[in-house]
Amino acid sequence: MHQLSLWGLQTWPASIIFDTPIAFYNLTCGVCICRNLKKLGRKMDSFCFAHHRFPFLFLATLYVQTISFCFCSSDGVPGSLRSACREDERQVLLRFRHDLADPSGRLSSWIGYDCCQWRGISCNNLTGHVVKMDLSNTYCQHDYLEWDEVAYRRSLLKGKLNPSFLTLTHLDYLDLSCNDFELPLFIGQLKSLRYLNLSSFSSSQGVIPESIGNLSSLKTLDLSSNYFDGIPIPQFFGQLKSLQYLDLSYALREEIPPHLGNLSNLSYLDLSANFWLTLTSTNMNWLSQLSSLKYLSLQYVDLSNTGVS
Repeated sequence: MHQLSLWGLQTWPASIIFDTPIAFYNLTCGVCICRNLKKLGRKMDSFCFAHHRFPFLFLATLYVQTISFCFCSSDGVPGSLRSACREDERQVLLRFRHDLADPSGRLSSWIGYDCCQWRGISCNNLTGHVVKMDLSNTYCQHDYLEWDEVAYRRSLLKGKLNPSFLTLTHLDYLDLSCNDFELPLFIGQLKSLRYLNLSSFSSSQGVIPESIGNLSSLKTLDLSSNYFDGIPIPQFFGQLKSLQYLDLSYALREEIPPHLGNLSNLSYLDLSANFWLTLTSTNMNWLSQLSSLKYLSLQYVDLSNTGVS
């Protein structure tokens, strides 16, 4: 038999008050309600402690109200205060899914009204805005010796981003890695993006949209494992002044442009495994301008003309 003691109340056997596990859970979650509402800046002392004099009223109130009110999560926000998915953004995601081929059914959970519960989707707890979309294909993490090309092809999401995607104005994390999408030119209008991963990205357009240079808040950009054959790094890279992480491994065949030296906040730069690059002491002058750089990888890059052994 469970014993309950709330804020100095007389200790009562739980079975006397409630006779179901869900009722007991809702009762104990009452503590969570008051604690977390105070975290949110609400003055709940009068509510929580006024019931010292009316223990049965307090417990009965919890039983009736908290059954839909107090599903407390690890981030400290009770369920009733958590905003559900916004309908306009849900419709955008449904249109996006409609335009995709999904042979393995990775997006089969994209049903129902609360898109915040869909696979790969995360929302702001208080506003309900979609802030994160992680559709990365984990099959690309398979060991090479276990690679199955048929299974890989089946795991891909293939299609395009509908222009209605621009409705997701609060999206700050977008991972489309290891899929086969058409990369739209309008992606640079998602001004809230701070994280963008397009690694192992089979874009049928074969270009890096210049509009990415408009993502002034972008901190992480991963374009690795793409092999942009004959495509120079666009000038826009020099505009990404907030960028801290840049991965261009297995991606380049052209000369590295000096405008990378404008990325004064860059702390991580991976240029490894660009086998066709030939660096010289002249075309590496831009490195000295990266004052925040803490990690640099040039593994498997030809450095024979740089004087570096």
